[in-house]
Amino acid sequence: MRAARTLLLCVRPPVRRLLLNPPDIIPQHGIEATLACRLIEYADYVFIAVFTLEYVIRLLVSGDLTDMYTFMISVPNLVDLVAILPFYVELLIAATIGSSVRAL
Repeated sequence: MRAARTLLLCVRPPVRRLLLNPPDIIPQHGIEATLACRLIEYADYVFIAVFTLEYVIRLLVSGDLTDMYTFMISVPNLVDLVAILPFYVELLIAATIGSSVRAL
């Protein structure tokens, strides 16, 4: 179960880009396409928030600083961090530049 969730988290960023910028699956114009993209984007925010909260709670209950370091360098937790980190890097870049970086 953990391996399946970890694999899903690793695949999330490319899948999100595909869903938010579909080639020709959804028409690029029209209310339906805009609504579908917004719903996917909002769902992405919710899932990232849940996964981030889960990661932070697991980090905080892991114990003292030595245990936190051990927690952070374990492979499954590194995979979780790498899965959620692109979202926050994207937010940081967008806040710094002042524009959307979705085209990247």
